[in-house]
Amino acid sequence: MHALPFAVMVAVSAAPASPPQLKIATPGLTGVHVTDREAAFFSEHLAQQLAAAGAKVTSDREISAVLGLERKRQLLGCSENSSQCLTELAGALGVDALMVGDVARLQQHYQVNVKLLSVASASLIGAESERADTDEQLVDALTAIAGRLARRGAERLSRSLVPEGKVADRVSGPSLPVLPIVLAGAGVLAGGFGGFAAVQANTNYERLTSATDEPTARQLRDDGVAWRTATQVGLGAGAAALVGAAALLLLGGSSSPPAVALSATPQGAGVALRWSWP
Repeated sequence: MHALPFAVMVAVSAAPASPPQLKIATPGLTGVHVTDREAAFFSEHLAQQLAAAGAKVTSDREISAVLGLERKRQLLGCSENSSQCLTELAGALGVDALMVGDVARLQQHYQVNVKLLSVASASLIGAESERADTDEQLVDALTAIAGRLARRGAERLSRSLVPEGKVADRVSGPSLPVLPIVLAGAGVLAGGFGGFAAVQANTNYERLTSATDEPTARQLRDDGVAWRTATQVGLGAGAAALVGAAALLLLGGSSSPPAVALSATPQGAGVALRWSWP
């Protein structure tokens, strides 16, 4: 009896993992010739637009709660000149970048200047300046600035943007669904049948070598071929079922279910498994 050639081919298509979301701390804009309420409003609008662009924003209130008002003032006062200050901010707030700037009312218009700083390298990621004649134009300018700096920060820091309202994909925990169990059971049964068929094929082969007449030898040969084919089918189907059960357990949340194909011939058997990672 010849050894049975058997091949298992697995092809996996996996999408690369998404980088972490960009995190920005926004301590608020410094007001020049504007009231505190106006400066707070413009600062809040800038923070909201950063979040709308897809960044995770740590607000002025959250910064004060973590660091304390006095320490916040000390760190922000040296943020542009000391990498140590930015390193401390990064450790305390867990952010990638810090947005600082000022808004001023001049004689006939507003002027806003905003910088985005990397807390890891203390380097300037981007700077934006806009002039506006009215409050409405200033609000529009802040919206545009937030979008541009968020995109630039994500690109420079290799981060992703997740706009508000987008639901993140949920990754389910380990589970034991019914279908993989059924497939595994079927695989064990099919494999057992394949083993039984192999024993029968070997028995017929041994009897064939000692046959004394041609009709008996021909019958033993035909029976042996049939049992050999049954062996290939049983072992191939069992392997396919077991691989399919394992794939379903690992990739139960996949958007593309595993596909298993079986090929059995007198020359050999093969199993091909293909799936796509979500």
